[in-house]
Amino acid sequence: MQARRSPQARRAPRRTATASPGTELYYKGNNTDGTGSFAGPNGDTILVQNSELDGALTATNSGVPQSGVPTYDPGHRGGTSTSVLDANGNLVSLVTSIAGTYSNCSGGVMSWNTWLTCEETEASNGAILHGYVFEVDPQDALPAVGTPVANLKTKAIPLTAIGRFAYEAVAVDLATNVAYLTEDAGASVLAGSSTGYSKNDLFYKFVPTNVASGYGSYHAVRDEGRQPDQPRAGVAGATSLPQRT
Repeated sequence: MQARRSPQARRAPRRTATASPGTELYYKGNNTDGTGSFAGPNGDTILVQNSELDGALTATNSGVPQSGVPTYDPGHRGGTSTSVLDANGNLVSLVTSIAGTYSNCSGGVMSWNTWLTCEETEASNGAILHGYVFEVDPQDALPAVGTPVANLKTKAIPLTAIGRFAYEAVAVDLATNVAYLTEDAGASVLAGSSTGYSKNDLFYKFVPTNVASGYGSYHAVRDEGRQPDQPRAGVAGATSLPQRT
């Protein structure tokens, strides 16, 4: 009979944190929002959870830790954490899966079993733009402690072909990989916007071209020379409903 793994046997996180070791915040950020569920090995369930946080990660402003984690912008404290639960619901491991993002609201599950995490903002941190979708591979919770960031599948690279705006969620047609995206651009979001083109709460359809399958397939979609801070209207492979002007 296979021995049950105790909470004490769970893996240590692959990074340090500002919160005290032994607490949940040591393993993940707070203010959890959208969550994706995936089948793991041996009857396990893998959960990828967003942390809807903004602002810098400091000793007094806790968030998603960044050391040893794929990180987009060290100046922001949002991100995702990945939990592995056994068939009895016991926590096996809990690690940070992406960091340095801004106000991760909701997201969606891809047909190849990855999680799309969406930033609910149009802000920027100097030259670093926010308001993007990032892809997270839940299987990154399984490698041994100390696995180098370069060896993880998750890369802190925005999916710029999908566009830049204040996302709420995304639903993906698992047969075609077409993505349907909602926007949540309220007054607080628009106040910090660096784009100047946001229309409140629109609905978008992203039609990828030449998408195969597996992590990173959306990265292969051509941007057709569009700058990452420009609206998606008129971009090959993407259709806005309605188009932004």
